[in-house]
Amino acid sequence: MLKGKLTFELIKTDNRDYPIDGKVEPTFYNFGETDVYVMEARLKPGESFQAGATGFEMTGNVPVRFEGAGKKDCKCYFVVPEKC
Repeated sequence: MLKGKLTFELIKTDNRDYPIDGKVEPTFYNFGETDVYVMEARLKPGESFQAGATGFEMTGNVPVRFEGAGKKDCKCYFVVPEKC
C-alpha cells in the first residue's frame, strides 16, 4: 500500500507558475471573497477544482490568479508521497 502525507499551501497572490511538482491530487479551494482562476477555470468563493489525476504524482506549473476586490485566500490541498 502506498503512503503519503496530506498537507496544503496557502496562495494569496497571483502566481503565473504555481508549482505542482511532486503533488498527488492537488485540489484548489477558494476560501476568499474574490474569484480565483486556476488554469483559467473560475472558482467562485466556496468552490474547488481538482487539478490532478487520481493516484498520479504531478509535474509542472499552473497559473493561479485572483480577480476582484476582497479577501484573497486560496488553498491547495495535496498528498506528498512517502518514499519507501
